[in-house]
Parts: sequence; structure tokens; C-alpha cells
Amino acid sequence: MDDQFFLRRADISDINTLSQLYQKVYRETYVEDFSIPYPENELDAYFRSSASPQSFAKKIIDPKRAIWVIEDKRNGDLVAFASACPCNKILHPD
Repeated sequence: MDDQFFLRRADISDINTLSQLYQKVYRETYVEDFSIPYPENELDAYFRSSASPQSFAKKIIDPKRAIWVIEDKRNGDLVAFASACPCNKILHPD
């Protein structure tokens, strides 16, 4: 069994790397792969509000949320992450 990667709970020391990884993956997925022409100033504003190190710090200390990361044991790089939290109540007709 390959044990190159390690799953662990994110901690406050990960906030800068999580911010960078999130922005990289977002750009690769939506701007490059899906070719969505987001203006750069809108991307920057979104990243400042939702993907900044400070926003990840708030998410990590939130007791109702869990952020997990996959770390490459060879170099300590984070290669993936997942975030789980309660869903917002969505009102809809029955």
C-alpha cells in the first residue's frame, strides 16, 4: 500500500497554503477548464472575501465545520482539501 499521502485535519498553520491551493484550483477549474471569462478584478474580490487566509482561519476554528487536507509526505505540500459543514436550510414548496 502506498503511504505517500496523509489525510489529516487542517490546522491554523495551513491557512496560507489553503488559500493558495483554493485559488489555484478555482482558476484551473473555472477559468481554464470551463473557459469562464471572469474579469480579473472580480476574481480578486472573490478571493479576498472567500478564499483569503483570514477566511480559512475562520473556517478552521468554526466548531461546526471541518476542513481536511491531503498532504504529500515527501515534501509536505498540500495537494487536496475538502470542507464539510451543515447545509443552510433551503425553503422550498413541498
